[in-house]
Amino acid sequence: MRGRYRPFYLAEDYDRQVVEKGKCLIYAPCKDYKPLIGIVDFSSEGFRTSWYSWIAERPIELLSEGELNTVLYLHSGIRPVKAIYEQVAQLPDETRAIARDLGVKHPAIRGADVIMSTDFVIVEDDGSGLRRTAISFKREADLTERVFEKLEIDRVYWERRKIAWTLMLDTELPMVVVKNMQILSDWYSEHMIAASKEVVQLILAWIAPHMEKGVVLTTLCTRCDSQMRFEPGTSLGVAYHLMVRGIIPVDLTKPIHPCPSMKYL
Repeated sequence: MRGRYRPFYLAEDYDRQVVEKGKCLIYAPCKDYKPLIGIVDFSSEGFRTSWYSWIAERPIELLSEGELNTVLYLHSGIRPVKAIYEQVAQLPDETRAIARDLGVKHPAIRGADVIMSTDFVIVEDDGSGLRRTAISFKREADLTERVFEKLEIDRVYWERRKIAWTLMLDTELPMVVVKNMQILSDWYSEHMIAASKEVVQLILAWIAPHMEKGVVLTTLCTRCDSQMRFEPGTSLGVAYHLMVRGIIPVDLTKPIHPCPSMKYL
């Protein structure tokens, strides 16, 4: 297929692949955003996933496990993230100019320049106004001199747009937070809990005071199911739902299941 090689888009096709398709508009509503690259642009080999984001209100296209972990962290509420844009294309004329200024080679495949992209651009609001940050994820083990050259093009590109840029390494991700979000995120939707609103309120009223006393969550929810005569697992599912929704306060920097069988590596 002309315009891309497994799945790198050529710089010469920027208008056709990005502009004409309305992709990578980071100032448009997040729910309408279209990324440069999606999981359908790849073969079945390797890690690829489409993960529904309640922040973006749409599935986010993720091309590595590290990107998924980064998104889980960004959904934890630790940072005031209001919008997420992924696989954001950069203007080839500008990245080429930056590469020349830096004295490095522009990313290319088979001698043809490709469209560079940034893993994420997020919008945060801490009460003092909206701010955008570009995020590039990398595994520390993959960092080489050439990778640093590409990252520097990436950094300068966003710097010239007065948008902050940060490198997110796998070794810097708070994995306890990530592991907790792996557990909780599936329970965000109300459709995941097999309980009416009245039952949810009963469970909340029963477990909230005990949680403040430090009772282990699984033990607490088992007791609630038994006393209320609910199906086993009902209270735990509701607890997860209320935690990820922020209704039950929870410190995600600590394991929500502090027992030997839960591994936080």
